[in-house]
Amino acid sequence: MKKLLLIVDDWERLERLEERLIADFEVHCAPFGSEGLRIADEELPDVIVIDLSFEDMTVEEVHAKILERHHLKHVKIFDLPQGHDRLSLDEVVRRVKAQVTS
Repeated sequence: MKKLLLIVDDWERLERLEERLIADFEVHCAPFGSEGLRIADEELPDVIVIDLSFEDMTVEEVHAKILERHHLKHVKIFDLPQGHDRLSLDEVVRRVKAQVTS
């Protein structure tokens, strides 16, 4: 089973995404960029889904830190689209799954 890391700062949305993805992935969750990086280092996910904003760092900083880590260079990164909070959860899940299989 592929490992998926969700880095999303909205706990309610994070939990709902996890519920919809857990049947297809081993899901790990983080509410902040720094926590996501720590989990990525430990779990070596196949895919990282990143929200657009965090309290502790920018999305660009998260990307840069992932790319700096040689052991994470294989990871597919999927940025949640701007306005994803207005998309249905089904649409977000569909997009995540499409990214994983591409």
